[in-house]
Amino acid sequence: MNLRPSLLLLLFCVVLTFPALAQSTILYSSYYMNPSLYNPAFTGSSGYSELFLNFRRQWSGYEGAPTTGTLNVHLPLNFKTSLGFNAFQDKAGIIRTTSGMATFAYHVHFGNNVEDENRLSFGLSAGLTNSFLKDPDNPDDPAVANNTTYFLNGQFGLSYQLKNLNIAFGIPGLFNSYVVSDVGFNTPGFDQLKNTISSLSYRFDFSGLSFQPMVIYRTSELSNQFEALGIFTIKQLVWLGGSYRQDYGAAVLAGLQVVDKFRLGYAYEFSTDGVAEFNNGTHEIQLALRIGKKQVKRPTPTTKPEPVTTKEPEPAEEPKPEEPTEIPEPQVAEIPQPQQEVKPEPVETKPEPIETKPEVVEPEPEKPRKLNGEELPPGHYVVVGVFKFQTNAKTYRDQLSKASYPAEMAYVPAKEYYIVHLGMDPDIEKAKALRDKYRQQSRYSLRDTWILSVE
Repeated sequence: MNLRPSLLLLLFCVVLTFPALAQSTILYSSYYMNPSLYNPAFTGSSGYSELFLNFRRQWSGYEGAPTTGTLNVHLPLNFKTSLGFNAFQDKAGIIRTTSGMATFAYHVHFGNNVEDENRLSFGLSAGLTNSFLKDPDNPDDPAVANNTTYFLNGQFGLSYQLKNLNIAFGIPGLFNSYVVSDVGFNTPGFDQLKNTISSLSYRFDFSGLSFQPMVIYRTSELSNQFEALGIFTIKQLVWLGGSYRQDYGAAVLAGLQVVDKFRLGYAYEFSTDGVAEFNNGTHEIQLALRIGKKQVKRPTPTTKPEPVTTKEPEPAEEPKPEEPTEIPEPQVAEIPQPQQEVKPEPVETKPEPIETKPEVVEPEPEKPRKLNGEELPPGHYVVVGVFKFQTNAKTYRDQLSKASYPAEMAYVPAKEYYIVHLGMDPDIEKAKALRDKYRQQSRYSLRDTWILSVE
């Protein structure tokens, strides 16, 4: 059966491909390997610079059937932002569509560490699309030769990932598409905001094996479509699965990691009932190449800050370094005052205040416990001050004690400085909560409160 690009073939191709062109969306089976085909929020999500090549031949064996070539480039700048470039060329009969778009993606990380895989991503693409007619059998036909359309094209997407769970929503076309049609080659418009793609997936991990089911739901002006797929992966090297797309049928998917940074995927879609006798199904090949090492440096929060360099200047801020020693002296002088009534025997009364002075000063109780694991119990201490001199540490401790704070003093032999802390807790989370509570107070510079862990 020799079918040439005639009006019948043109009508046939346009009717079958018109929904895809109207949505500015081409159906892919490799969404599992490269979700940025539909949703720009996934650009750079792996942290690697990557290159994706996709070739799709629909209704193999049928002359004039749609063929699509797609290029995706991902360039992560840091753990928050990524750039990308997307381009594709689609041929369906005598209709040719070429598009190029630049992409910007932004990732918001939650939790204590970006490695927790708890993030919300946004993506935006914008570019230009060219749609024209090309009939090699009738190159001089003015209706074909002079029908070329340029229009803006764009995509928006967002996704949320929590460990193995991923929820995504995308708008594959932000601007009205004007495509060539079969009726007088006019340029009809379409409401792109009615064309959306939503997906939900979760990966179940076992010993050396994982299974990831995924559901995809598309909405459009013409019809809505549901798709479901499941992928088994063995040791992150080989994967095999299948899918079913409403109104299109079933497909099988397979792939392997050829080398450390090169992956190859293949999908075969079985023929639909309407054209099964004319074609051998749809073939799709996806290549993925990772370039270089992981380029995104992800910061890790510190649990034990080094406050020595920032806290040591505090002794200069203490205006009363000698107050602790001056305060007890008048107290000692007040003690013998009642005994001044026995003036005839001053010799016997003077030793009494001399004997009481050591008791008031109590050098041994004032000696701070050392942070050597023997005298200070292990735990997480909420530190509010670091001092080089013991006198300044005692003064600050006394000031906090007078203000009803549970202040204590300790000595760090390894660093040769004194600390003032407001208690400890064996539970690091409770200690952090206490630290945050004191940070909210502006008195006595408690905003710089930190945690020292003693094992």
